[in-house]
Amino acid sequence: MNDKLYDKYALLAEMIETGKVYLDPSVDFGHLCRSLGVRAAAMDALFRRELGMGGDEVLSAYRRMALEEVSMLH
Repeated sequence: MNDKLYDKYALLAEMIETGKVYLDPSVDFGHLCRSLGVRAAAMDALFRRELGMGGDEVLSAYRRMALEEVSMLH
């Protein structure tokens, strides 16, 4: 993989962790990749290699965790 893709990977991770883009249900992995100017397939392959799951799976996992946190508060 090239350094540019890894840089975008780090930026996307920051968008997910800090920016909490997963809270917007209209945002999908392809949308995030397009906003960064990278091919979703290439980024998905990097996610699978680094995290063991694809980009959409990562967003879904974060969304599930957010719902669990909210449900624990009530």
